Amino acid sequence: MNIIDDIRCYPQEKVLFLGIGNTSRGDDGAGPYFISALSARAARHKYKFFDCGTMPENFFGKIKALAPSLIVFVDAADYRGKKGEIRALGANEIAGMSASTHHMPLTALAKFLSAEILPAPRFIFLGVQAASLDVGGGLGGAIANSADNFVSFLLK
Repeated sequence: MNIIDDIRCYPQEKVLFLGIGNTSRGDDGAGPYFISALSARAARHKYKFFDCGTMPENFFGKIKALAPSLIVFVDAADYRGKKGEIRALGANEIAGMSASTHHMPLTALAKFLSAEILPAPRFIFLGVQAASLDVGGGLGGAIANSADNFVSFLLK
């Protein structure tokens, strides 16, 4: 089963996408860009989503209130993939792999949310292969295209 089919196994209103990253650091804005692509098509779906920027921990209350069954983190990563590639990563893989500038590790956030939301949600970590994290640099076209394509396939 591919990752899109895996997400589609859940009712849309029980899936929460969290975009993580800093939009002023080039491809680190992959997560927020993904959320903007999902938001732009909000009339076509019932998925929930937050652009968490670099402080996903500030969204604990909102996330808990939604009580999602599936939480999908979308963040820039460096796993030596093709620029813009989006890959589901295991919790053990993301520990040292994130390219993002957020303060709390996503695994710690997931552990906390598992204890706070009952029944505990499932988590998917989507890593978007970054190329440049330069301050003031814009999001690379490959990153934007991958996010747009992923959202388009998800909504088919």
